[in-house]
Formats: sequence, C-alpha cells, structure tokens
Amino acid sequence: MNTTTNNETCDCTTLCGDDARVSARKVPPCEWRAKHLAESRRTEVLRWVDITPETMPDADELVLIEREDDGVNEPTWPGYWDGEQWMDVDGELFPGKPVAWCTWPGGRKGERCHG
Repeated sequence: MNTTTNNETCDCTTLCGDDARVSARKVPPCEWRAKHLAESRRTEVLRWVDITPETMPDADELVLIEREDDGVNEPTWPGYWDGEQWMDVDGELFPGKPVAWCTWPGGRKGERCHG
C-alpha cells in the first residue's frame, strides 16, 4: 500500500519508520505507523536507583523494589521504605535483599509518559 501526499510517496510495506521522509515530516505516516506512534506515547521510562544510605525514597512512599535475584522468585515487587527497613505492600518485612528501587509508575496517562 502506498500513500501519496504533496507528490511524495511513502511505501508502507517498509513500515514507514525506515523512511527518512516520515521522520523529517515531509510525508505523513501511514495508518499502521500512526497507530504505533500513538501507542508509544504511552511509554513510561522507569529509572532504577541503586540502594545506598543516600538514595532511599521518602518514608512510606510506594515504590517498585528490585531484590537480589535468587533464581526462584520474581525480582520486582511493590513495597516501601518505612524509615528503618523495607516493607512489602502488606506491611510485612520485605522478603529477600533489596538492591534497587524506582518510583511507582504513573500509568499510561501519567505525567512521566513520553509523547
């Protein structure tokens, strides 16, 4: 399928993203590419912080916690730092050894989403 605008042609079989004219905004993206771009605007980048005494989150702030990989359990879980120790969302002592944390994702409409 080809689309033509201002005498410029975009060959949609190349998925438009490879067409320099699309990124230069000389040719509008095809319907597939437009949908893909709209979905990518809901992408949120999580920035992981290694745990040190200087990098702790605010007490009682819900965060994602990465724990040392034991090869059995999921490596990331929700939890919080209570000012003295890491807790899970149920208020229990966090299982395993936490190694990093990141702020809780804002979701697809969150302010940290790119687009």
